[in-house]
Amino acid sequence: MNAAPLQIPLDWAEPAPPSFENFVVGDNAELVTALYQIASGEQLSPVTLFWSGASAGKTHLLKSVKNALLAQQKKVFWLEAESNCDADPFAAWDAVLIDDVDALSDAAQELAFKAFIQVTSCAGLVIATASAPPTCWSIRDDLRTRILSGLTFELRAPRAQDVPGFVREHAERHGFSLSEEVLTYILNHEKRDLAHLASVVTELDRWSLASKRRVTIALARAYLAHKHGTSPTVFD
Repeated sequence: MNAAPLQIPLDWAEPAPPSFENFVVGDNAELVTALYQIASGEQLSPVTLFWSGASAGKTHLLKSVKNALLAQQKKVFWLEAESNCDADPFAAWDAVLIDDVDALSDAAQELAFKAFIQVTSCAGLVIATASAPPTCWSIRDDLRTRILSGLTFELRAPRAQDVPGFVREHAERHGFSLSEEVLTYILNHEKRDLAHLASVVTELDRWSLASKRRVTIALARAYLAHKHGTSPTVFD
């Protein structure tokens, strides 16, 4: 059988931005629910911290908060280790989001401290992530105590044996089922980072809808080939 071109509109071929919808929740329902409520305007806490090791998806989750706030026309101050420290911490921010607060340089810590004081004095939000528990941090004490003044969560990475189930549940929340064959193919060809796998499954669903084809091994192969730039976007 001749290969049939897989026609995907450009706006569907681009990866979806991080969101709560394309995050694999796993064992983190309490944290994800709290962040969703805070991003939606519920006053659970003015300060929230969540920390985790590698491959748990903390940056994806913090960017999900950022995108939810920006969609509401909120002014968001984003700070991370590589941030330009020339930003104005005293601007009228609605939220300060700090990724890997424990990895900030001295200059970035000074910026984070000033932004924290500014935004909390105006009833704004501060949400931070860290790559280790607070007892392991080596940051200035005045910033540490303020970051720990609100809600604190551990973002738990899944055990290896739980990853397939979490990915399958993520697909089901999007309204489709992953066959064992397709799930195995994805897990064998992609890194087992939950945020990454969630993105793969979400994009596979988008490709299925755009091409009006079921999620099969052929579609998964074509999508991953396109994603990695290894072959033309066609079915076998």
